Amino acid sequence: MLSALQGIFAADAPATLVLHGPPSLPFNASSPLHPSLASFSLETAFFIEFLGNTTDPNTLTTNLLQNLKDRTGTPAEVRIGGITADSTYWDASLDTALSNFIVNGTVLVNTTIGPQFWTAAKTLLPRGTKITMNLDLNDFDFTGALTVAESAVAGLNPGQLVAFEIGNEPDQYSPPLTPQTYNAVWEPWSKNISDTLHFKAPMFQIGATAIDPLWPYDAPGASSALDCKSALADGANDDGTVKSCSEHTYQYSLSARNLVPTRSLSGNIILCLALGRLALYIHQGGPLALQSSTQLNHGGLSRYDLWYPVDALNGEKQVFPSYSAYLFITETLGHSKTLRIANLWPGRISNGSTVTTAGGDFSAGQSVVYGFWEDSAQEHPSKIALLNLQIFNQTQAGPRPTTTFDISAFLPPKHKSVNVKRLEAPGADVTFGNQTTWAGQTFALDSNGLAKGKHKEETIRGGKIVVEASSAVLPYNTLPTTSRLSPKSKPKPTLCRLSRMASTKQFTAEEVSKHNKEGDLWIIVDSKVFDLSKFAGMHPGGLSVLLDEDIAGQDATEAFFGLHRHEVLLKPQYARLQIGTIAGEKQSIFPRETGALSNVPYAEPTWLNPGFHSPYYTEGHRRFQTALRKFVEEEIGPDSNAREEDGKRPSQSVFDAMARTNIIAMRLGPGRHLKGRVLMDGLVKPEEFDYFHELIMAQEGARLHGRGYIDGLGGGTYIGLPPIMNFGQPAVRDRILEEVFSGKKHVCLAITEAFAGSDVAGLKTFAKKTDKGWVVTGTKKWITGGQADYFTVGCRSENGMVVLVIPRGEGIETKPIKTSYSSTAGTAYITFDNVLVPFENTLGEDGDGLRVILSNFNHERWGMTCNSVSGQRAIVEECLKWATQRKVFGKPLVSQPVIRAKLAAMISRVESAQAWLENVTYQMCHMNYKQQSTHLAGQIAFAKMYATKTAQETATDAVQIFGGRGITKSGLGKNIEHCAMFPWLNLIQF
Repeated sequence: MLSALQGIFAADAPATLVLHGPPSLPFNASSPLHPSLASFSLETAFFIEFLGNTTDPNTLTTNLLQNLKDRTGTPAEVRIGGITADSTYWDASLDTALSNFIVNGTVLVNTTIGPQFWTAAKTLLPRGTKITMNLDLNDFDFTGALTVAESAVAGLNPGQLVAFEIGNEPDQYSPPLTPQTYNAVWEPWSKNISDTLHFKAPMFQIGATAIDPLWPYDAPGASSALDCKSALADGANDDGTVKSCSEHTYQYSLSARNLVPTRSLSGNIILCLALGRLALYIHQGGPLALQSSTQLNHGGLSRYDLWYPVDALNGEKQVFPSYSAYLFITETLGHSKTLRIANLWPGRISNGSTVTTAGGDFSAGQSVVYGFWEDSAQEHPSKIALLNLQIFNQTQAGPRPTTTFDISAFLPPKHKSVNVKRLEAPGADVTFGNQTTWAGQTFALDSNGLAKGKHKEETIRGGKIVVEASSAVLPYNTLPTTSRLSPKSKPKPTLCRLSRMASTKQFTAEEVSKHNKEGDLWIIVDSKVFDLSKFAGMHPGGLSVLLDEDIAGQDATEAFFGLHRHEVLLKPQYARLQIGTIAGEKQSIFPRETGALSNVPYAEPTWLNPGFHSPYYTEGHRRFQTALRKFVEEEIGPDSNAREEDGKRPSQSVFDAMARTNIIAMRLGPGRHLKGRVLMDGLVKPEEFDYFHELIMAQEGARLHGRGYIDGLGGGTYIGLPPIMNFGQPAVRDRILEEVFSGKKHVCLAITEAFAGSDVAGLKTFAKKTDKGWVVTGTKKWITGGQADYFTVGCRSENGMVVLVIPRGEGIETKPIKTSYSSTAGTAYITFDNVLVPFENTLGEDGDGLRVILSNFNHERWGMTCNSVSGQRAIVEECLKWATQRKVFGKPLVSQPVIRAKLAAMISRVESAQAWLENVTYQMCHMNYKQQSTHLAGQIAFAKMYATKTAQETATDAVQIFGGRGITKSGLGKNIEHCAMFPWLNLIQF
């Protein structure tokens, strides 16, 4: 990271700094860096001010933390501690998250935390955040420390708590503790807490001391000064409780108020060494930096935090330039867990250290360079950090100094270009985050900590990179979006594996206009220049379209987007046709980022739109929606498109991914079947999962425009598994549930027959009772997901009706039924020919089959309503985008009154249906099954009827808006065609 300038630097810094190889991983490079290297310590007493609570979350903090996680795939670890931890107690009856006892308005005596404290910690921090909890040692109250430890274990998500500390800076107590007096308390406390809480592995972090350890260790007085080394030497780990050790390194603290980008890096830096891994925690909210309205001190040293979470005595709620430096760090680390760092310039300094600042080697001026290598590609670095630490203030006169870094020696011989992102500001004296940019974007209060502005990246050839004073540059080779990819899908970055970026050569429009004939044909689309000379003859629309005088050699942006979807430009076979850009012009049309919300009006339900509020959804629901949308678009979306094309069943890899996150189990709604399961990697606890979580799941899936794919992905399970779950014998039920939830087996509901559709009482499939079990004969037709492993079958019996779960086996034959709907749904015709079924496979009682079948109707209809409303909303989005970009009679289509009237009607229908659906869902969350059956059967049936009827009206309007494109399976209207052919119709239940 950029360091605060120390001392006086050479005035004659070189204009060009040539770095010499070899480019391979140096022998003195670090151990592999962990993605959570850059983490936080949050002062206990003000932890809730940073996070807020579940009813009023501090979304600034959650957004800022999420930004960091997005760049590494691993959330920043959080240590809850500091000086206020040494006077923190637990009160299970406390009705607030935290209570600070303050006298005279300035002196904080102690802090009490309650159950809501841990609720905030487990729900408001980014999913997967690991926590170290600092326990009170200063009061020498073992019971008090134990109760806080017990509350943390009980209150946090499984696996979220990774360590405890006992005491904060015990070498600063009055009197200071020695290794002997420290261990006299620390050792029995850590042992007794471990035994009481049944820890099976070491869980304690030793040290947390403030004074730098004396070095070397055999120096006079070293053994009597308290630090990790001396405490361990005195026997602190005799009981095997030590997991890691930590030191508070104030010598690395930064208090340069206005330095870019480290406007401040907080009161101290905590270094934690665990199992050979170095973690660094930037402390936020310490006594010299408390950003609370009740802070103890509010002097000049209180400008350490990367952001003020609330209005403070020192200033208003704000994000500071130092936060952008943290983005620089996390994006440098990326998703890799094998990245190693080495200092390339100025190299080792006089004391042998490779940790340098601009003052470390005066001959090097103010330039510092670090290289980063992957273990799998040690020949060349994958990233290089270039830091120009020369001070330049925005108030300074004269030109801004620059240094040219020549890194060509570190690039492979055949690959002399790199991608570059910059950390920039008008000067080192800027004071707020909205003046500092990382990769062209600000992260400040005016955007609530989210990225603002267009993402900016350069491709530089030749290895010479100019870096302005008081700024930094990250040369690397991955695309801008790869920092958000999961570790499994993210390619290993290395400069010798450069992405095939489009040429950055610039042209004028006049130059392009000269290439306007067959064999020499260029066009411009959204500032990009494409050479279609060889492609023109293969153009699906024919050569003549491209040779039109308004297309060939011209800016064809309007014509292109009148005929194509934007994703066409992203396909490799077309992206490679780009040869450059138009000088002075910038791209104006960008695809929506994976998992992000749409900016199109009414494309999202109201509760997801900024500035709107809802009484139904919590911050936990919002995080769940974000994670689920990303999962759907990354894991399910590509397979949905492919299977809708080839008609095959969804891929097993998708079922495996859904099973891994327990999405298959969650699709059945809240209930005991979720107990003990980890939902969405711990994002929501089983007991917290409600019908609004299930609504989110249904509506995110419906956005795919996969009219049959979603049914093939689990429609049969959604309606076929509940009777097994609710009426099956325990042994049969539990076995089938685990097989289905694992994604390896599938279930369908087989009720409908050619002889009896909605007339359930008229079924002809017969189950005859014999000594060996039931013998089933009959047929079922139009069964969704009929290629299943288990069939929940409605049959006639001698006593009326009976429902059986029949495993696939001898006497069962299934045949696919072709429909205009979608082959990927697996619609099938099923024949049962004297199939023997054990009595233990009976669901409910013989003669009570109708009740078993009808028992899930309310939930099924409600689920169909969720799908219908979301499907309509997706069509509204498509229509709004098309009506805006389509030109007719020289005007946008949306300018026509009849079109605006149709759009208004579509919007009113979907908004009213969503409101009705959310009201019903709220009632479901507050009623048991019997109450739902009594009070909601009519409401749900009416809501489904309304939603599916309005869907048909919306489908009709959409086709009229799109015209012929609305009934074409590809191109701009492909999603409308899906809707038109199957507009979430008011289907018969079976």
